[in-house]
Amino acid sequence: MRDFLIYNEADFENGKLIGSEMDAGNLVNSFRRLNDGSFNAAVFTAWNDTVYNDKFVDKMIFSDEDDSIILSVENNDIQHSIQTENFCRLHTDLYDEDGVPTGVENLTLNFSWNSAEIQHEEEVVIKLTGFDEENEEESSYQEIHINNKAEMMIKSFHHEEGENIEYITDTAAGSIRPINDHISNYIDEGFLDFRVQQDNIYTRYRARGSYSEWYEYPFEGKISEIEFIQPANPLNTNRVYKELTVNEILVDGYNSGPIYRTDVFDAMETSSLFNEIEIEGLSAVDTLFGSETRSNIVEIYIHYGNTIEEMKEQFITITEELESGVFSINEDLEEIAGEKPEGRYAQVVIRNLSSYYQNSVDHIILNHTPKSMLKKIGRQVDEYIIEDADFSRQNVIEAETENFPFKIVVPEDAGGPESVDIKRCQQGELFAEGMFGFEFDPVPELDRYILIEVDYTGYDFNPYMSEEGLLIGYVDMNGNPQQLETVTFSTRNKVLAYYL
Repeated sequence: MRDFLIYNEADFENGKLIGSEMDAGNLVNSFRRLNDGSFNAAVFTAWNDTVYNDKFVDKMIFSDEDDSIILSVENNDIQHSIQTENFCRLHTDLYDEDGVPTGVENLTLNFSWNSAEIQHEEEVVIKLTGFDEENEEESSYQEIHINNKAEMMIKSFHHEEGENIEYITDTAAGSIRPINDHISNYIDEGFLDFRVQQDNIYTRYRARGSYSEWYEYPFEGKISEIEFIQPANPLNTNRVYKELTVNEILVDGYNSGPIYRTDVFDAMETSSLFNEIEIEGLSAVDTLFGSETRSNIVEIYIHYGNTIEEMKEQFITITEELESGVFSINEDLEEIAGEKPEGRYAQVVIRNLSSYYQNSVDHIILNHTPKSMLKKIGRQVDEYIIEDADFSRQNVIEAETENFPFKIVVPEDAGGPESVDIKRCQQGELFAEGMFGFEFDPVPELDRYILIEVDYTGYDFNPYMSEEGLLIGYVDMNGNPQQLETVTFSTRNKVLAYYL
């Protein structure tokens, strides 16, 4: 038996990464990114920007490709009170790949915030809107207000429950430092996590190993719209400087489609047997909070067949529910498939079914036995008859028998009869052990030699036999067995003889 091993980073990259990436040499399913078409069921944006007062808007940069967003407001010479509610606004609805409005249950913003320390308050607002598909209306929203006074506030609205305002101050258990240490007028890299579950939205802030508690509010539907707003403070008559940078937007958790497709593996011999698959790795490398009630499930597909086309039609599916920690999947493929999965080609596909878990795969091993190394099939020769074989013209006569298939090659101008019945003779009747016998009716009288080739793969040799001892024979006109001079090609498990 032999192992097809995919182990290190270079080997993984021989296959196709689909919503996955390499991390320290291991394969992991990556977080789904907005506007990333490499994920199944990708979510897309159509950003729209509005500038209300261009004297204050220094930069407004956004991209539909990588979601790099900058909203920068700056003015050092304010002569009068600001006669506008907002400086600028950037917003988008969310769409599926067909351009149909959609929503997401999970959203993470990786952002930076920088604002001047001045007397008056300046803030930025990040707003998420829920869409009620049944009522077809915006029925709830949540705003995150971040200001230059080291405050972060959640303002939540629900059409039945009304408005709720709460400041983020509570630190989660296990946090490295109090979360307030990471809320200031200068945030280098912070994360806002939003999770919609059972008509509620859960929100938290995290930065550099510190976490806030999750804050829970009523919320209708999924998150369907994102807005970034730079409000104006009419009381400020000095200077204003504030900048929000969004580095990336992650949506709907971890990839839950195919995360990896290996190259097509060639066993080099048809009808090789695929025995076992082994996959080892680490489950729940990262887990979205609140997912303890959901199953962490992966599916593995093993496609196989003697041709690439056949391989697409034949496959085995393995479904595994993983617990957190190191996992090892070892499966007997025949036991799962209910038959021996045979073929020359194979391909492995891993699919993660839960968007709440990130898993790490260390290696994949597909164990197979080439046809030439399969368990010996004995010495029994199939009793097989071919009727009306044509020996009068150039012809190839083949018999794909279960045991020891054969081929007879008739050259041009062989001069034999147009109709010959060919019978394979059992060992122990006319022919001794180790001889593949043929009986022709009628016995052809030929002008040129014909080639007889027998595949002896799987022949069960006794201790006194060898490949060189195999022979090809025939029954002559008098019904007596005759031996042909036989050549062995051990590299191809074939014996050949010429008959005239």
